[in-house]
Amino acid sequence: MTRSERLQRLYGLYGIADAEVSRDPAKLAHQMLSGGCRIIQLRCKKLQPSEIARLGSEILADCRRFGALLIINDHPEIAASIGADGVHLGQKDGEIAQARKILGEEALIGRSTNQVLQVVSAAMEADYIAFGPVFCTSNAGRPKRVRGLEGLRQARGFVPAHRPLVAIGGINEERLESVVAAGADAWAAIGAIALDRDPVAATRRLSRPHSSTTAGVLKKLTDRT
Repeated sequence: MTRSERLQRLYGLYGIADAEVSRDPAKLAHQMLSGGCRIIQLRCKKLQPSEIARLGSEILADCRRFGALLIINDHPEIAASIGADGVHLGQKDGEIAQARKILGEEALIGRSTNQVLQVVSAAMEADYIAFGPVFCTSNAGRPKRVRGLEGLRQARGFVPAHRPLVAIGGINEERLESVVAAGADAWAAIGAIALDRDPVAATRRLSRPHSSTTAGVLKKLTDRT
């Protein structure tokens, strides 16, 4: 799959299988896929590279069965070794240019951002930009200033229309419409799915629009791709 083809699919729910929130990130990824999520990020901040690679390979096989993308957090070498669709880098997780050398031209590279200057810098190199936290969250890798919907709107103004903007931080079903209306092309979820009694049902609720406003915005994104 080419980078352009992968990029065209990076819209909607961006599920994060976090090893610190879920005891079994592979199971959580499968539940997300079963609920309709077609973008999975494997996030393992405290696991050894060999374990991340093992989990990544297992989840990648599942993603391929569902026609979904797999993004590896932090580790371009692991993403390249298992044939994942790309890598997601925080501000302290290395340079995008170096990740591109490791992964090649067809992989996706995303960058987390928390302020306008970071957004501007990321927009020059990254394939997609994650911005947040939009709302309070206990799942941030390190303490970050909560930016709110206004911050998300400002970020949208610095991200080219052809590059997806992923909202992160505290997003749930009740906040989904406002996040999309503020300019998000995709929305990341961890706790709203992993901590729900029924992760598959929670994924379904977060995967599809539930109002005319959200539906209209998503139609524009579909038309764009």
